[in-house]
Amino acid sequence: LDHSHENGAEVREETEVKKIAFAADRVKINIETSTRENETIEARYLLDCSGRQTVLGNFYNLKKTYE
Repeated sequence: LDHSHENGAEVREETEVKKIAFAADRVKINIETSTRENETIEARYLLDCSGRQTVLGNFYNLKKTYE
């Protein structure tokens, strides 16, 4: 994350994604910060760095679990 931030990426930690909406050339993400503030972010790219929590996978029911 530090390297991404150093190269111009906006990095958000302790932030919960509430809604994701994709358009042709943009993505809108509604978030709630650790201080309970709500914000909308618009970007050209969205990188899901949530690891095993797989935020995008959960939003779109793509996550598969294996026993």
